[in-house]
Amino acid sequence: MNSTSFKKNGIIVLTLISVGIWALLLWQHFHDGVPSHSFMARKDMPSISNWWGAILLPLLTYFSLHRLQKRIDTVGENSVIPAKHIQSIGLLFLLGLIYTGTMSYCFITDKSDLNGMLFQGLFLLAVLLPIFRAEFLLGFVIGMTYTFGAILPTFIGSVIVGISFVAHKFVYPFVLKMYRKVK
Repeated sequence: MNSTSFKKNGIIVLTLISVGIWALLLWQHFHDGVPSHSFMARKDMPSISNWWGAILLPLLTYFSLHRLQKRIDTVGENSVIPAKHIQSIGLLFLLGLIYTGTMSYCFITDKSDLNGMLFQGLFLLAVLLPIFRAEFLLGFVIGMTYTFGAILPTFIGSVIVGISFVAHKFVYPFVLKMYRKVK
């Protein structure tokens, strides 16, 4: 795969996600109505309609694909993208998708203990793994969109990605530098 074929595939991905969110919202509209969600699931907090996902999810997909394209272009405009690079992109996307898909399933099936452990585990995951990439955030949001809409997962995912970014770009290098000084 080269940069040009990645762009073509990106357009297909953007189209599929856009059509998917609109199909979900229309299905919800004609069945039980498009739900709204409140922070912390409290009725006294303002609620956000899932309709906002029709705008946010395609924008997030475009942003993610743009960030990936910039990373791929550093390899070279017309050169072949290494398979290892494509695999790491796919793995981070799947990690976000499966992890939050599991959290959504636990929420729907009222397994609040497991869901709480998975949520707390996100912070540990953010510190241990470099999940600050755009593909993880996109998988994270898509994995929770059916259950929570796109707005709340984007907010929560951005916090988790921010924690991972700070840990891996600032804290770890600082600790390593201090360790080398002491050693």
